Amino acid sequence: MTKENSVKNFVKKFSKLPHKEKSLSPLNEVENAIQAKDEVIDLLSVGIIGVGRMGQQLAKAFADKCTLWLYDKDWQKAAAVTEELGVKHACFQDLFSLEILIMALPTPVMPQMCRELAPHMKGGQILVNVATTQPKQPLVEIIGSRATVISAKVIGHAYEIASGEEPTIIVDGDDAPAVKKVEDLFIHFGRVEKAPEELVAKLNTIASGEGIKAAYIIKKRMEQEGIPLKYWETAVRNVAAGTMKAFASGDAGPFAQQVIEEMEAKEDVREDDAVK
Repeated sequence: MTKENSVKNFVKKFSKLPHKEKSLSPLNEVENAIQAKDEVIDLLSVGIIGVGRMGQQLAKAFADKCTLWLYDKDWQKAAAVTEELGVKHACFQDLFSLEILIMALPTPVMPQMCRELAPHMKGGQILVNVATTQPKQPLVEIIGSRATVISAKVIGHAYEIASGEEPTIIVDGDDAPAVKKVEDLFIHFGRVEKAPEELVAKLNTIASGEGIKAAYIIKKRMEQEGIPLKYWETAVRNVAAGTMKAFASGDAGPFAQQVIEEMEAKEDVREDDAVK
């Protein structure tokens, strides 16, 4: 997360303080708060288990915000990423001395990873579940009291995050101090909000499904119009994705705005017909 975004987050928190707790220099208070928070985060020892697409994006965001260790069963892959980012390469035993463990793994392997971790955990650690479709409760049942399981689910795609798009992270957990530590870490990755974890799976499923459907429709329309399919990737990745981003941010250009107005007009007609 950029310093600008960090400032924005702290300005929001600062603005909620009672007047008597504010100094005459709000900017200094904000900068002091950022410095204090960074000092606290620097003391955290954090491990990321899994250096796939999302694991690597998390590692890049946290590399200079804490003492970061990376672990992956693909030893060479983990070694390459740790060398690139200048962080520590963990062996399996190293994981149990770390305060926060982030499991950036696919849903099918999450329970097995927890079963491997559980016998070695001695309590006090925070285990963070970022797998979109993995509920935290089954993991809690495996881990028991050996660690606190918190979900931090990402609304976002690893490729888009890599290109600079800011994700939203939904944090869900029952232990307030543990939730706070996870929030304070993930604020360096994107916008953090508290909400039920299942929201992310539903939202990502809708967005991914409709996005793929749109790409498929573009391909079929191109075939119908006799447009060479060698232009399909550019049409999807550049035109369609760019137009959707502009629309979502309220910055649609004249051509896109015309399309929106035509779609809204058709929707109004359908609603009128339904009423009749």
